[in-house]
Amino acid sequence: MNAELYLKKAILQLARGLETKSIESLNKVLEIGGDDKISLIKAHLIFAEYYIMKSNFPKAEEHLSYISNIYEDSDEEFDDLLNDEFFEADMLMDIIERFRFLRK
Repeated sequence: MNAELYLKKAILQLARGLETKSIESLNKVLEIGGDDKISLIKAHLIFAEYYIMKSNFPKAEEHLSYISNIYEDSDEEFDDLLNDEFFEADMLMDIIERFRFLRK
């Protein structure tokens, strides 16, 4: 299976509440993603959302930083395909920063 298929599998597993299996599938995307930047960005975004829900903000920031770095380094080649993902990643980073004082 390729990264895109593992990503789809992870999304289906999340929808079914199979948390451990979905994390395994997302990790597989990161492991084999290589040049498939679209699947990698989407996997990192799902990880960021997951870690925010688990209140693990440092891990969420790691995944959001990956997306931010891709966005900053891109020549707008992904903008149309990933505009929503870039916007969501930026919004999540803003939320983490705004409520940083709530960290334990």
